[in-house]
Amino acid sequence: MTALQRFVRDEGGATAVEFAIVGAIFVVLCMGLIDFGRNFDLQGRVGHAADVAARTLFLDKTATQAQITARIGAAFPTLGFDEMTLTVTNQTIGAHPYRKVTVSMPLHFLTPGFLRRGGTISVDRIVPVG
Repeated sequence: MTALQRFVRDEGGATAVEFAIVGAIFVVLCMGLIDFGRNFDLQGRVGHAADVAARTLFLDKTATQAQITARIGAAFPTLGFDEMTLTVTNQTIGAHPYRKVTVSMPLHFLTPGFLRRGGTISVDRIVPVG
């Protein structure tokens, strides 16, 4: 038997090759699961921040964007709202005045393939003015 025939019939490294293929897929799936959990948690935090902003507006009808942002920061000092954007707009629905609060945060993915993709989580709340 020649060296080439022994090399072709050798199955010693088959397990390592199979593990490399399956392991890579498993790691990507785990990273996707972590991304899903992180972004699901972020959606809850943004929703809670929008609730705080709506409550602030409900209690103080003349609150400014800076005051609302400060209130959110005081309520959640460690939740990482550095990239949060807050917009407050006036709206009229059926001849009644309202203020609409929109809290947005960008999504960041860890999973390979989503590096350049992203998105934004936005939560709206409408608060009566009068």
